[in-house]
Amino acid sequence: MKQKFKIFYVSPEVFPFAHSSDVAEVAGSFPKTLKNLGHDIRVMMPNYRSVNERRYVLRDVIRLQGLKINVGDEEFEASGKSAFIPESKVQIYFLDNKELFNYDGGVGHDDDAKRFMFFAVGCLETLKLLYWQPDIIHCNEWQAALIPWLLATVYKDDDFFKNCKTLLSIHNPGNQGIFDAAVAKSAGVGFAGAAERVSFLEAGIRYADSINFTNDHVVEQIRDEADPWQLREALEKRDRDYVVINNGIDEQVWDPEKDKSISASYSQKEPDAKKDNKKTLLEHFGLSGESDAAIVGTHSAFANTENTDWFLDAIKALAGRDIHFLAIGPGKDVFMQEVRTLQEKYPDKIALDAKPDPKLSHLLGAGSDFFLIPSYSTVAGLAPMHSLAYGTIPIVPNSPAFRGLVSNWDSGYAGGNGVLFDEGTSDSLVGGIDRALQAYADNASWQKIVKAAMSSDFSWNVPTQEYLKLYQKLASGKARPH
Repeated sequence: MKQKFKIFYVSPEVFPFAHSSDVAEVAGSFPKTLKNLGHDIRVMMPNYRSVNERRYVLRDVIRLQGLKINVGDEEFEASGKSAFIPESKVQIYFLDNKELFNYDGGVGHDDDAKRFMFFAVGCLETLKLLYWQPDIIHCNEWQAALIPWLLATVYKDDDFFKNCKTLLSIHNPGNQGIFDAAVAKSAGVGFAGAAERVSFLEAGIRYADSINFTNDHVVEQIRDEADPWQLREALEKRDRDYVVINNGIDEQVWDPEKDKSISASYSQKEPDAKKDNKKTLLEHFGLSGESDAAIVGTHSAFANTENTDWFLDAIKALAGRDIHFLAIGPGKDVFMQEVRTLQEKYPDKIALDAKPDPKLSHLLGAGSDFFLIPSYSTVAGLAPMHSLAYGTIPIVPNSPAFRGLVSNWDSGYAGGNGVLFDEGTSDSLVGGIDRALQAYADNASWQKIVKAAMSSDFSWNVPTQEYLKLYQKLASGKARPH
């Protein structure tokens, strides 16, 4: 009989309670899979102001009231509430402090060092008050990365945690929780050798019992001499202690046959209703729902400092094609302003809805024919999986980041489920879209590529088994790194 684990899953966000990144979706779906397999998993996140306590029926936990937490020279009161992740039996705890978490989530605030030191300590103290000793404390991103450091330093002589092992999952190394050393010190965080800056994520890499990345391309970038995130030295010291485990998607949430956020359900076997979603999507953007032109959807957040110019040049060139280019969500101001200008010039071709709207993300996936990601970015995250699940063909860079996810379609290869292009110029992007439009124009080819897309399996089945193997390895180990 396979071992059943007790897992404490810590994340800065959990869908649907707070959702500004893919980490939230992962935290809201992966634990459900573990619970269904019989593992005792409990989840924890901060109780942000934006959490709808009434809608999700948050209740006070008596044992978690009146908790005192020291952060540097300050003492804060904390309390705990609990609920269940919707459509599951996974219990989730919310660390509550109206002073520190009186905002809508996200990062980039002046007191983030204090806030997430408080969160890390609060997570450990919560376990003690619940008298619940997990086998694995699974930490996600820099906001939870101080937990391994705390266990190796502040709590190193606490017998309560002597059998707990830590795993740090890194989804986006671009967000590290980097603070001035003096700011970190005022929050009670200090590391040997820290001079001018302290990275919470680097501390997690140094002290976690094991580390996993969710994309092997990220590891390749860190190990390269150019290392954009300055984590190479820290990772080299843990060369035998990290693995790559890809994320899955929540099949309860991202399934066109069950999705209540779209106008008409459809499936691989019965795909015709996708046309109804196209009509609804076009009408949402004020366009004619009777258009047969291909729809290319994207997210404004994909525009970054490196690609904005040639991305915009490509959009201008595409205005001459028989397509609709639809962008959603907030992004860089300069990009959105330029798209709005193009929308005024080509009102029947280009449109933007910049309001953050999770339901619109689903409709874009169901109603678009193609989903465009102009360059590799950790922001893209789960987006190609979402689009494939909806039979919406991803147009993505020919990058190792998409290895094993998107295979290139051409007229001689029936197994392709997407279109790859060489990243970096508007000409290459336009060329990729032109090849995509060739497939769209040929009904036989189009049916093949859509079928291949919707046949892709991005469930949590395989990643979960990889995590369980890692949990088993951790649970059977002894020493915590120093």
